Amino acid sequence: MSCISPYKRQKTCTDENPDANKENIPPEDTLSEIAGPPARSTRRVTAVTPRKSIIRRQLSRCESTPVIELGNLQLVTPPTTPAKPAPSAPTDIYTQARALLRTSSATSFTGRQAERTAITDFLTSEDKFCLYVSGTPGTGKTALVNDVLRGLDGKYKSKYLNCMGMNAEDIRASARDTRDEHADDECAMVMVLDELEHLDSATLSPVFAVGTPSFRVIGISNTHTLTSKPTTSTITLHFKPYTSNEMTQIIAKRLEELVLPDGMKAIVAPAALSFACRKVSSQTGDLRACLALVRGAIETAEKEFIKNTLANQGDSVAIVPVSMAHVLAATKTVSSQAPGTVGVVRQLNIQARLVLLSLLLSTRRLSASLPVLSKAAKTPLKSKAKSKAPEALTIDGLFEFYTHLLSSTEAVFSPVSRNEFADLVGLVETLGLLERGPTAGARGKGKAAEKSQSVGIPSTSREEEMVKGLTEPEDPQMEGPAEREIRTMWNRETARIKRETEEKEMVIKKRQDAFEDATEA
Repeated sequence: MSCISPYKRQKTCTDENPDANKENIPPEDTLSEIAGPPARSTRRVTAVTPRKSIIRRQLSRCESTPVIELGNLQLVTPPTTPAKPAPSAPTDIYTQARALLRTSSATSFTGRQAERTAITDFLTSEDKFCLYVSGTPGTGKTALVNDVLRGLDGKYKSKYLNCMGMNAEDIRASARDTRDEHADDECAMVMVLDELEHLDSATLSPVFAVGTPSFRVIGISNTHTLTSKPTTSTITLHFKPYTSNEMTQIIAKRLEELVLPDGMKAIVAPAALSFACRKVSSQTGDLRACLALVRGAIETAEKEFIKNTLANQGDSVAIVPVSMAHVLAATKTVSSQAPGTVGVVRQLNIQARLVLLSLLLSTRRLSASLPVLSKAAKTPLKSKAKSKAPEALTIDGLFEFYTHLLSSTEAVFSPVSRNEFADLVGLVETLGLLERGPTAGARGKGKAAEKSQSVGIPSTSREEEMVKGLTEPEDPQMEGPAEREIRTMWNRETARIKRETEEKEMVIKKRQDAFEDATEA
């Protein structure tokens, strides 16, 4: 049945009713259906069609279009194809590269497989409960220990303690309390004691004695391997400085996370990266110093890129990769910005600082014509004319003064052994803070000749900068008790040198006056 438009006049047609075509008389079936029963009056009635009702009823008879409620709609889209991440803006690439080369940004440790195996074997050993890890700064000791412990999460619990400035008794008490606190734990406990270079083998013995099969101790020190083991259950592990190849692999591994534009292989040219790593490896082998140098080279390349962009009035400019020229410029920038010798001294560990302190004090005593050891100052001096020239300072003499300095009643630190002292002298010499030379008239070969070598302050280093690095912290609010004690030792010993010099001058003056009086008489 077709729908009737509400805007047209209704027209009906039937074969049974002859009056169906009459315009003013509606059909009987329709009229009876709408108006009800016929009226009794014979008078002709004109009926008015109730148009709204008819339209509503007729529309309801039409076939309606199916309607879907909005709440039941479901939009189905085809699955997206995983796309390759778009490269970042050029300046963002430089920023991300520098962030990846920060010391704390590494998500995993690269290299040191032999050392990793040694640490893992120690944790599963049945008769070794203490591990002494040694090595110069920046060789990855603490980072590797933490990475191994993270990989064994669930099997071991760990606690970290920085022991700088703490004495052996406090360290042992902290380790013992930690052991007793976790005695009932299901998994074993590992305590990491960092910055132990101010303690020697004898002092470490009671500290490492707290180790048990369920409570293992890992000590970390910036000095070289101990000459004697503190306990029979202690093993030692020494970290050698990084080689240039190792540092190159570590930095290249970190930079692999960068998303570079098409056609660009690396943000740092391989030749430039190798050059930077060789430069640092030849000096200290400190990975942190190498990371800082490469970050500076990336910043230099970014400045060149920005300069090129401004010169082209904002047009698209190719990214400038780091070249050897950028590494050289960064080396000069770092050298000019760093406080020179002051910065190097501030980065030394405690025992290395004490060796440098002993060198400065003994050199000052010799310059003042005083004996290296203050106890010899009581020896009477005959006369100024007959006084001997300052003797040369040897490694044995420096070690003797170092031991005397740290064995006094005012000292807080303990001296290391002779072999460890030789390692510390080598470290300070590598950093350009000490130089060796042959002693006049010295004889012997091998170790005997080495002990008789003279030591002194290099001509390329300034003594006042060394003193500043030892006694003036970069941030006074971050100064620790060890730094304060070294400054106290310097002030106390320099005051003693001044007092002994004045006493010596008074003795010489009295003798000169007595000689003049005797001559006049």
